[in-house]
Amino acid sequence: MMNARLTPPRLMIWAVHGIGIAALTGCSALTSTTNTAADGLHTIGHGVSVSSRSSTNASAGKPDAARRAETRAYIRDQHDALRREAAFGGGEHIDALATLIEDTHPDSLGPWMQAHYAQLFSAETDTKEVAAAVSRRAG
Repeated sequence: MMNARLTPPRLMIWAVHGIGIAALTGCSALTSTTNTAADGLHTIGHGVSVSSRSSTNASAGKPDAARRAETRAYIRDQHDALRREAAFGGGEHIDALATLIEDTHPDSLGPWMQAHYAQLFSAETDTKEVAAAVSRRAG
């Protein structure tokens, strides 16, 4: 029976395979980490952008048609978060909505949405109807 020792040529082959596997694994881990970090920065950047647009646009005294369009877009884009927060009677998305529609009593918008939850978030209610109801309530 022949001795299964690692001779220098076999040792070299195993070393090259080991380095190749380590390099591929390292690249994959680096790519995954980089993509995750980039996704996180994109999410944060989008949130800041939406938030700053909302506060800037609300304070600029835009015409009613522009404000209604922005309100509908915000409600459409943040529908799931608004629905969740309305069930609890408040939250940061509802606060941002109150600012966007220039609500004269912003602290009461969350409780109002909670009281009218079934009407605002039924399957038959679309974004335009929710925006209209919230804007009427704001006065």
